[in-house]
Amino acid sequence: MLPVQHIYFQSVDESSNTSPVSNVASFAAYDYFPPSAVSDLSAVVSQSAVRIAFSAAGEDGDVGDSPATSYELRFSSTLSPSLPPDTFFAAATDSLEEIDLVQGSLEDPDATSAGDDILLVVNVTTFPIGGSVAFSMRYQSIL
Repeated sequence: MLPVQHIYFQSVDESSNTSPVSNVASFAAYDYFPPSAVSDLSAVVSQSAVRIAFSAAGEDGDVGDSPATSYELRFSSTLSPSLPPDTFFAAATDSLEEIDLVQGSLEDPDATSAGDDILLVVNVTTFPIGGSVAFSMRYQSIL
C-alpha cells in the first residue's frame, strides 16, 4: 500500500489575517526505485546460533537516506534457494520472530546496527535439524 500524502494552503496577509484552510488534496506517493541488493551477506553457524551479517541496503538503489524500519526474514528447509526471490518469499511459510533472536532486532534495525552493518544472531534451535536452510528477506522503509 502506498503512503498517502495530503497538501493544503492557507493565506496570511501583512496584518496577520489568516484565510480559512483550502480544500485538501491527497495523492499516493510512489517509490520508483528498488533498494539495492545485499552483496556482502555472511552466515556463520555454531553449535548454538547462526550469525547473519550484512550491510544495510540503500533505499533507492545504492543511495537513499530511508533506512529499513523493520525486516522480515523467512526460511525454508524444503524450497530451493534458486527460486525467483518473490516466489521463494511467498512460498516460505516459516518466519523468524524477535523471540528467535539471541542478538539484534527485526523490528528495530537501528538497535541492531553498528553504522551500516546489520547483525542478527539466531538461536540454532529455530531451524530443522540436518540439511540446509534457505533464507529470503524483505525490509520496510519510510519514503
